[in-house]
Amino acid sequence: MAQRKSCTENRTILKSAQITEVAEAANLSKRETEVFDFIARGYNSTYIANSLFISPNTARTHIRNIYRKLGVTSREELLESLNKNM
Repeated sequence: MAQRKSCTENRTILKSAQITEVAEAANLSKRETEVFDFIARGYNSTYIANSLFISPNTARTHIRNIYRKLGVTSREELLESLNKNM
């Protein structure tokens, strides 16, 4: 008998699939996609830098490039657009 996934697990899978879809549509690089995933989960640039072993300035540069490619100007705008399309 197949196991059922909880609502939280389904939401996480959906969000992960959505992140991949958005990243591909915006032509994000592999590293930008990794940073985008952290942003979508609510992490700040310092946390992202530490997790990916990059400098905070590099993390901020990736974030600026992601915003530019997605046509948004803030983290809130980015998250709103993700949630709206879910």
